Amino acid sequence: MRVHCGMRIAVACGILGLAAVVGCKSSSQKKDGGIDHDSASIDVGSADVASPTDVATDTASPMDVVSPMDITSPMDMASPTDVAGDASADGPAPVTGRRSFIVTSTLSVQPDPSNKGVVPLPATHTFTMVLDWDKRIAILGSTVGQGVGDFMPTAAGGGGTQTASFSLNSSSVSYQTMDVTIGASGTLSGTARGRGTSVPPNTDVGINTAVLSMSLAGVPDTQPPGFESSFFNGSPVDPFAGLTLVATEPLPPNTRLTLVDLRGERLEIAPGSTQLTAAFSFFPTQSLMWRYNDTYSLLLDGVVDFAGNARPPGGTPPSFTIGAPPILVAEDGFESATGTTLAGAGVLSGTGAPTITGARSLYIASLPTALPPGRSESTQLALRIPLDATDTVLRFSYRMVNPTTVSPGFGDPYYLLGSEGGPATSVMLPLDTGPTTTVTLGSTQVPVGPVTTATFTLPAGAAAAGQLTFVRRVRACCSNLPAPGVTGLIIDDLRAE
Repeated sequence: MRVHCGMRIAVACGILGLAAVVGCKSSSQKKDGGIDHDSASIDVGSADVASPTDVATDTASPMDVVSPMDITSPMDMASPTDVAGDASADGPAPVTGRRSFIVTSTLSVQPDPSNKGVVPLPATHTFTMVLDWDKRIAILGSTVGQGVGDFMPTAAGGGGTQTASFSLNSSSVSYQTMDVTIGASGTLSGTARGRGTSVPPNTDVGINTAVLSMSLAGVPDTQPPGFESSFFNGSPVDPFAGLTLVATEPLPPNTRLTLVDLRGERLEIAPGSTQLTAAFSFFPTQSLMWRYNDTYSLLLDGVVDFAGNARPPGGTPPSFTIGAPPILVAEDGFESATGTTLAGAGVLSGTGAPTITGARSLYIASLPTALPPGRSESTQLALRIPLDATDTVLRFSYRMVNPTTVSPGFGDPYYLLGSEGGPATSVMLPLDTGPTTTVTLGSTQVPVGPVTTATFTLPAGAAAAGQLTFVRRVRACCSNLPAPGVTGLIIDDLRAE
């Protein structure tokens, strides 16, 4: 007689990378952007898994930790005198070891009192399933979802409780239970139960849900692993964007990748720290600003999946190129500006212009409330200034425009500071609670706050690099809800000290 003991595994779902998507995400992995790490999503075409907003974007990684008690009991063995009896009574011995399958899951909505609304679902979706008879775990994963569950072996296969969740267009599909059989030819068949969910259109209130059954059909995995990222779309990449690489299948947790640039400098890419059983998404181990006009290639030599499949040698590696640098401005309070715009902002000048000092100031317009589907992330100011070796801070004078239109902390813009190949930081200005006065901008009268001085500490190593990139951005907001207004800014006397 054999006694099998096992523990149920509880798995919780947790992005160089600067804010970046993809362990768990609600869109095509987490969108890469901003300074965000270990969050899950890529915007693959994810996402370090995504945004909100991140997706997200690089939008985190699944906490697929196997309990140390989830091992085969020492009592889980056959007595020498019991072998013959077991063989005759139980049939063939259970499958052992580990096997990987490419599985196609056919989804069917089942009648259930808990069903609510309509959940739009594809007829099928595909993922890789890794079954480990010895560790008694089942690993499911693709570029749009993943999870680790328990797996209780039987003579012909096994089953157990699952935690995998997949984002399929506007809906999410979760797996709750699964039973599979391995045929004599090595193919897999089985069934699963789960649930589909989606958000009703034009609102963030409520949720549509449906009970699902899944019919599973799988073949042995013979495909080499691959990786997807929004960085690989051919467009120039933002130097502050956070990179998330999403594997096309679950990979061993000790998998490591390498990026190499045109200078020959290498950057290690590793799974998130919580991915202890399998690796699904990968992030740079250092948070550095990318170098302008540089190309980074992903080296995949030695990358092997759970089935032992490796990418064939040769071929062109995936790569991405960083965009061109923004304008380099002098520390003269923008007095040398000759046009009507500079670095993405307007130039205030002329009789009656509400400049802060001198004849010119920069003006960043405020943004009104945006109706659904909200607002995308945007850059309102991007420039570089020279640095001396002794500089430690960035300072500037400013007045907020329309300061009362901003919901506290919700629609506030943020500022990025960084130097090529070095660390970057993200900071925000405090809300303006001082008295306002009315000024004329163009032909419109608007309220502005008092003149205030901002002081931002330079990132480590920026002074040695000799230049600083300074950017103002507005966050993406707010999906199916209206996005709040964003305060404007009059800025002057930008300098490093």
